[in-house]
Amino acid sequence: PIEYGFSATSPLRLLRTTPKWTIPRVFGSDLKLEIEGRFIFADRVTEVKDFTEFSTSVTATYPFSKVMSVTTQISGGMIRFEELDATDRLGLFDSGYEPFVRASIRWRWDNQDNPLHPTRGFGISAALSAIIANELVDGQVEARQYMKWDLALKGALKLRPGLILAMFL
Repeated sequence: PIEYGFSATSPLRLLRTTPKWTIPRVFGSDLKLEIEGRFIFADRVTEVKDFTEFSTSVTATYPFSKVMSVTTQISGGMIRFEELDATDRLGLFDSGYEPFVRASIRWRWDNQDNPLHPTRGFGISAALSAIIANELVDGQVEARQYMKWDLALKGALKLRPGLILAMFL
């Protein structure tokens, strides 16, 4: 998919494409592999800070059973933060690009009866990510290294026909 955005003051506010390639059964196994590229030539719409980014990520998911799976992901690329309304929109080979890397692992247990409209069951997922990234702070690019964790719980219970109690934390 390709996204393009413009405004009355600028012909280029957003130019982004994110192609993805999925291999559902690597070498005939249950392992699923996804390779995604992010090519953001200009983003002045979806984020507070203007930036240009070129990155790729590789995600591998292995289901241990029908209800449990583990996903690992590694992504990295180059990002350049820009001043608001900079005139150089497509400086692809200019300096100012900074590297970033993210690695994560996610464990998931989900025994809900339907992923789109569950009526019974529960799910839990836990993830841990190691991130080396750059942020724009007061006009200066600063390197950041941190660990991120998240835990998600969800559940659904059918109380009577037409009434479902659901929660997500």
